[in-house]
Amino acid sequence: TNVSGSVINCGGWYFSISPNPSDDYVDITATKNEQAENASEYYEVKIYNSLKVAVYETGKTKNPVLRINTKQLQNGIYFIHFTAGKQTEVKQLVVSH
Repeated sequence: TNVSGSVINCGGWYFSISPNPSDDYVDITATKNEQAENASEYYEVKIYNSLKVAVYETGKTKNPVLRINTKQLQNGIYFIHFTAGKQTEVKQLVVSH
C-alpha cells in the first residue's frame, strides 16, 4: 500500500511524508496547527531501523520541511517517530533503492 498522502496529526502539528517508498531522500513536511490548543512550539523526528537503532534524529526543530538523505540506508522498513509536546506518533517508511 502506498501511504504517501496520509497526514500524521501529532501534538498540534501535521506531518506528511513523501516519497514513501523512498530511494535517495524523503521529505517530511511539518505544519503547525495554529487552532490547536497547547500546540507544541517544536517537534522532533527520529528514524529507527527494524532493530530499533536510531539512524537519524533532528533534535527540537520547527522547520517546515526536512529533507532526509536515505541513500546510505539499507533497503527495508524503518519507523519514523514524530514527537510534539507529550505526544508521539509512529509511521512506517520503506527504503527501496
